Formats: sequence, C-alpha cells, structure tokens
Amino acid sequence: MPQNEGLKDIPQEKLGEVVQDLADFSGATRIICVKQPNGQWRVINQRFD
Repeated sequence: MPQNEGLKDIPQEKLGEVVQDLADFSGATRIICVKQPNGQWRVINQRFD
C-alpha cells in the first residue's frame, strides 16, 4: 500500500485545512482529519512501513 494513499485525491490547497494530525509514538501510523469544502470530514490513515 502506498504511504500516500488517500492523499492523492485531495487538492494541495485543501491540505492547509488539516485540523487534526495525530501520530502515535512509534511513528508507524498518522491519522489526519480533513474538513472538506462540502463540510464533511475525511479521515486519512497513513502507514509508514
């Protein structure tokens, strides 16, 4: 699984709207919550293998 899967369909200018960026202490997983222009929330789970 590519580590950026889930990010490729978010426009670059919307990445500035990330309001929560939580990483566990191992650094293996990052969970990002992005508020989309339509007001819905999108959760991105990135894995760093």
